[in-house]
Amino acid sequence: MMFLSSALVFASALLPLAQLQPAASQSAAPKAQRALLELYHVAGNVTDDRLGYALALLEDLDGDGTPEILVGLPNRDPHYAQKGHAWVVSGATGAVLRVHDGTNGGDRFGRAVAMYPDLDHDGVAEYAVGATWALDPPNGNGASYPGTATIFSGATGAQYMVLAGYVANECFGGGLAGLNDVNGDGQGDFVVGSRYGGNIGGIEVTAPGKVRTFSGLTNQVIGEISGSFPGDFLAGEATIAMGDLDADGAIDVASGAWGYPNNTAKGQVFLISTAKNAVLRTMEGEAAGDHFGWSLAMLPDVDGDSVPDVMVGAPWWGVDDRGRAYIYSSATGALLRTFTGSNPNEHLGYSVGSVGDQDGDGVADWAVGAPFYFSETGRAVIISGATDAVLANVSGSATGERFGYAFLEVPDLNADGKPEIAIGATGWPAGQSMGRMTVFATH
Repeated sequence: MMFLSSALVFASALLPLAQLQPAASQSAAPKAQRALLELYHVAGNVTDDRLGYALALLEDLDGDGTPEILVGLPNRDPHYAQKGHAWVVSGATGAVLRVHDGTNGGDRFGRAVAMYPDLDHDGVAEYAVGATWALDPPNGNGASYPGTATIFSGATGAQYMVLAGYVANECFGGGLAGLNDVNGDGQGDFVVGSRYGGNIGGIEVTAPGKVRTFSGLTNQVIGEISGSFPGDFLAGEATIAMGDLDADGAIDVASGAWGYPNNTAKGQVFLISTAKNAVLRTMEGEAAGDHFGWSLAMLPDVDGDSVPDVMVGAPWWGVDDRGRAYIYSSATGALLRTFTGSNPNEHLGYSVGSVGDQDGDGVADWAVGAPFYFSETGRAVIISGATDAVLANVSGSATGERFGYAFLEVPDLNADGKPEIAIGATGWPAGQSMGRMTVFATH
């Protein structure tokens, strides 16, 4: 069964983003069209795998010159529900190279994935997989369900280290980001987030989330930022590396607190200086229930100040959950762009991403996902970074597919000078939710 037809035609509709048209309207699109070509796909093989929930680019691990892809399957296990797996797949072909398993039912191993620095000094970067509800890990400080972040050797795939949360039910491992040398000891460092960073009396919403920076040399915490309100879920869904935002040489991070304040889900985003262990600036959602900060993406410099900018999703924005995505200046916090969904209950902004220069104008383009569009068929909207024109408006193939759940920019595979786009569809096929990740080229 094909995920999408091998050569999709989509509209190059020059419409205001507040009027994004549903994918079903493609037949009435302007004549100017592009093709979205499937290069390969990777599918789950167990019901409720939900492959494609989380995606990360790794180094070239098999020596073919193409970086690999780390894919999360956080619900996977035929016997223990939501034990979870993570696969390393070939970036060139999609072949499964490595399989990593969760330990217990309910671990949700694979809910977050990321490339980490080279911690074992063998010349190959490591990678990490989060299991936010991991049960009683050996080094879990005696806490029940603290969550874990497991780091694997990039060179061999062997387990390098397991870090665990500090208190019960803190969902440690929900946000992962690799850094450069933050503290000047010559070793790259990394970040792990916890949605419930220090719950009181086992009640999760009694404390804010936490973003912890770890030394890659000692594996100890060297910085910690807490959310501003209990129940804010800081680092609950999205924590990403942002590049150097404050010109101190260290890679900084963005982290979303979609429950802010007090579990009302207006939402908040922190831009965090990792070297200074300080919040550089804060952005907030428009209204309670928006879930602002649910998704995040680093964009190349949008406003010409030589600093990377940030894209933020608020997928429950609006009284009918159309969803909205925003682009902010990381240097000033100024709002630069706004994209609004055009269909009730589609949750535009559930995923966001930078997808490279797809239209050949020298400016990086963006992707916004609405996986609940049209009875959860889902859609992905590709937007020109130069003009805000809608370059692509592509829906999934069947009800329940949740196409557009996650995005990843993949290096050029077909030698056309443009990066490819990996798109997750966690509900594929309808009724089974094995999940699918498809890598596309645009033409």
